[in-house]
Amino acid sequence: METRPESSQCSRHGVAGILLAAGRSNRMGVGDKLLARVDSVPAIARSFSMFELSAAVCCVAVVTNASNRSGVSEALRAESSRKRVLITEGGDARRDSVRAGIEALDDNRCIADLVAVHDGARPLATVALLEAGMKSAEAVGAATPVVPITDSLKRVEHGLIAGTVARDGMFATQTPQVFRRDVLTTAHDVISSDVKDDAEIVELAGGLVSTFPGDAANIKLTTPPDIVLANVLIGGAGQPRQPNEVRYGVGYDVHKLVNGGPLRLGGADIEFDMHLEGHSDGDVLMHAIASAILGACKQGDLGSRFPSSDPQYFGMASSYFVRRGVELAADSGWRVGYIDSTVIAPRPRLSPHYDAMEEAVATAAGLNVSQVNVKSTTTDGLGSIGAGDGIGAQAVATVKKID
Repeated sequence: METRPESSQCSRHGVAGILLAAGRSNRMGVGDKLLARVDSVPAIARSFSMFELSAAVCCVAVVTNASNRSGVSEALRAESSRKRVLITEGGDARRDSVRAGIEALDDNRCIADLVAVHDGARPLATVALLEAGMKSAEAVGAATPVVPITDSLKRVEHGLIAGTVARDGMFATQTPQVFRRDVLTTAHDVISSDVKDDAEIVELAGGLVSTFPGDAANIKLTTPPDIVLANVLIGGAGQPRQPNEVRYGVGYDVHKLVNGGPLRLGGADIEFDMHLEGHSDGDVLMHAIASAILGACKQGDLGSRFPSSDPQYFGMASSYFVRRGVELAADSGWRVGYIDSTVIAPRPRLSPHYDAMEEAVATAAGLNVSQVNVKSTTTDGLGSIGAGDGIGAQAVATVKKID
């Protein structure tokens, strides 16, 4: 099994993903449909982006076959994921591939209570769809997205219509399907026959499966025209292409210094005889970064999102504001790509602490350390900061539109 460096930790309240990429693409004709270009990137990378953009997802098991493993791995490597990615091989049947994904999660101690199973050939699934499935699965134990069937249904025998099937109450299922971990593993332990999807396994094992509204645009790539349709739906081939939009947000904050250490700055505790005063932990660098992220994706400002009048934020670690800023960005369709920041302070000397601060910011923002830069400067003795009365920070966040 191939694993990528662990950059996010799983918790019981998170979600572990299984991305199925072990099919043979027999109906596609020539080539692997998962490596076909959708919006200029491999379809499997687009499908993976649903997990990538969800703040709830901690790790993803990608289940491949022997022939496409290298191509799938390379396609996902180009995405520079901030999630923990486990690449393993599946079996001939769907249930075998899902079981391989479950075992990969177990072997790597991805212990989230919820597991989301998604088809690698559905590149247009959204984070909103995943979150709807999470809510439904938490309540019932298993959930699948469904869309109503609007076409007339005919039973055909020997090329002739043998009857009309009533479509009342008929729905088509999609993925992601979301399950409580114990429900999914128990169903796989009990049922050995192959099925169309994991919702059916849970059904056969006697479990309940709830439904939630699917998305008509969440098509599955099966034949070549599906690839054309997918590109049309996202403004690709067949429509004028729009460049991926990039925005920049600027954040600034300053806090007063008061007696008593240590100094909390950029998520690091620095030995110093003073600390920053604030309703939360006063971490002026985290505040500036959170403000920059909110500004870049037009999500308001720090004060309105996390008012100091709200007692729930009293003494809170400011890394929370950065994490929520990233989540709000993802909810509005933006991905944080880079953070540059400057601390303005005459003392203490901060350069020995840059690495610790960059690591803490990267963890809070769900980024790689290479995507965060922390530096510092002074005011040459000018103003209240120069006099040592406080510390300021400014930050620039770069975000990229997802769709």
